[in-house]
Amino acid sequence: MATINEPGRRNLAPRAPARQGLDEREPRRPTQPVPASPEPATQKPTRQARTTGDHARLATATRAPAPHASATHAPATHAPASRDAHVGRDAATQGQGLGHARQQLARRGEQLAVDYLTSAGMEILDRNWRCRHGEIDIIAEDGPALVVVEVKTRSSRSHGTALESVRPAKLSRLRMLAAQWLTTQPRTFQTVRVDVIALERFAGDYSLRHVRGAI
Repeated sequence: MATINEPGRRNLAPRAPARQGLDEREPRRPTQPVPASPEPATQKPTRQARTTGDHARLATATRAPAPHASATHAPATHAPASRDAHVGRDAATQGQGLGHARQQLARRGEQLAVDYLTSAGMEILDRNWRCRHGEIDIIAEDGPALVVVEVKTRSSRSHGTALESVRPAKLSRLRMLAAQWLTTQPRTFQTVRVDVIALERFAGDYSLRHVRGAI
């Protein structure tokens, strides 16, 4: 390329030598092997990671072992009482209450019978005497006669009157029981009489019927 320094003068600058052919190129730099990248250094776990790992190991160590199926027995459970059991229990309780009420009614009737016989001039010799053959409610003395008294008290007539409940077999047993009682006494009586006192309660009031010499 031409360069002009002064007017009218032309200087020719030496041209750069022509570029040599391919065989005259600069030798290439030798290719150096690329060093293998170093393995990333193992990072130390942070404090939070160590804490989390410790908690996990602690939870694993303190976890209760699963119970063995053959060695574990579930606690026995009791099924709630059925309705039938409750009904049976209530019926039993009701039956006990009725039995107690009957006993109270019978004792009240016997006491009224004793009061009646005493007011009639009889002497009470024994009450509720028992032997292996049966029981006599009241044993009284009426002059020269020994009187054995059967007392029946009813609060209703759904099963008949109180007097009707005393059967002939019961009266015969009372005469036999009177003979058993006499064997235990030093006294003797001219006659033995079997009486029945029937009491019925209505609205809290008692009606009394005395049958002398029922047999």
